[in-house]
Amino acid sequence: FNCVHEEDYFGFIDSILHCVQTLSPCEKDVRFQVSGGEVKWIHFSASPKQEKEGLVSIDGVMMDITPLKNT
Repeated sequence: FNCVHEEDYFGFIDSILHCVQTLSPCEKDVRFQVSGGEVKWIHFSASPKQEKEGLVSIDGVMMDITPLKNT
């Protein structure tokens, strides 16, 4: 998670933790810093699933929404 923009980092982590702890879907827009210092907006959507032995897996997608945010 070191590419998540510092201003979005804790909110992003909190969203993922809430998703895992409550087994509820999560959607979040965050800024990622990519090579060269460029910032991209990423939409994160995830669905947790309870697995055996108390483990939780997460299926999700991340989409570049920078063009939408820059309009």
